[in-house]
Amino acid sequence: MLRGLPAEVDEAFSTVYHCMLGKLEDPSFINFAINWFIDNTSAKIPPASKHYVICTMHRLSYRGRKTKAAVDISTMNDLIVAAQPIPIENEGTWSELEYYLVDRLNDGQESLLAILERLADINMQGLSVQIAGGKFQYLISEMNKTSVEQVITPLLVSKNRAKRKLSIDFVYKLDKVFLSEQVLANIDEIQLKMILLEFIRAPLWEEKAAELYLMLEPYFNQANQELQKLFNEEMSLQAINYPVSCLERWKKVETPSELLKQVISKAENYFKRLMDINDSPARGFFFPKYKEFDEKARRSLSNQISEGMRKHSVIISLVKHVQMVYGSTWCNLLNGQLDKETRLTEFQESMEFPRVEAIDPEGMRMRRIRASLELQRLEEQS
Repeated sequence: MLRGLPAEVDEAFSTVYHCMLGKLEDPSFINFAINWFIDNTSAKIPPASKHYVICTMHRLSYRGRKTKAAVDISTMNDLIVAAQPIPIENEGTWSELEYYLVDRLNDGQESLLAILERLADINMQGLSVQIAGGKFQYLISEMNKTSVEQVITPLLVSKNRAKRKLSIDFVYKLDKVFLSEQVLANIDEIQLKMILLEFIRAPLWEEKAAELYLMLEPYFNQANQELQKLFNEEMSLQAINYPVSCLERWKKVETPSELLKQVISKAENYFKRLMDINDSPARGFFFPKYKEFDEKARRSLSNQISEGMRKHSVIISLVKHVQMVYGSTWCNLLNGQLDKETRLTEFQESMEFPRVEAIDPEGMRMRRIRASLELQRLEEQS
């Protein structure tokens, strides 16, 4: 069967998998199945065969806690990696892998880190689609129950771009991010610079930027003058970029360092100068058609936000949407009769958009390009 057509190969993997389901308490058969998978699993097997490999590892991982027919975690990790890459469109296989990753998290952060690092090396594109695309909700929810700093920090300080990318993907999705002081205390200045360049290349948003820069500030405070200056400039930019999320948050630090005081002073001076020119006649000048284009841009952004909410919220996606042109009340039409009218209720959610991205989009893109080139140079040197 293994030497036949893809459908016959799939049937061979299916046979071993389904036989195993009936013999989960039989150590000798489990040993046979694992050895068979080791001998025959590779990146070249058909997608359905890969699905059976991942399903087998998930079942054995879960049952391994309760039965004497347990399989070594490193062996299961080897088979998970051997089956890569999983096609991005095979959502069922990715779902089984997600359950396997949750099992690893339940074993401990080090166990989850071990398999994530290997997956990042061999199939970062597929893994990023699942995390950044909002597919791994179960894994993210379980990670939110603990600090997972022993997972996020080693990935973030890695000199491997794929692992840093994976860390950033998690940072965007987790409710709260913590960094391991133990890990950060043992990294060199090249790694510190890589972290900063990664944040420039893939900008953080609002509270995530405020908290992560604050966590990293003590380590940059002890770095060389050039690195301190680079961090000072980046932190000052973010204070201007997010005056509420970053500047106001950093001003509340009880015992700020000299570096943080400089950052706050720079940002406050910037906004003071803006207030000084608030009544300048030059502010009354505008280009023809500018207001019209500005209104269209705002409307387009509003539509993008609404569509994004509908796309990523299960509850909102189930609700019928009606665009009202005018009016302040609504009612239902039931059996040909209008019921009692109800006044519209207003719900509000606030978010802060990056100011500098709107003021100088080309300049921010150039900063990201320069950061990417510098990262590439440091990676080649490392």
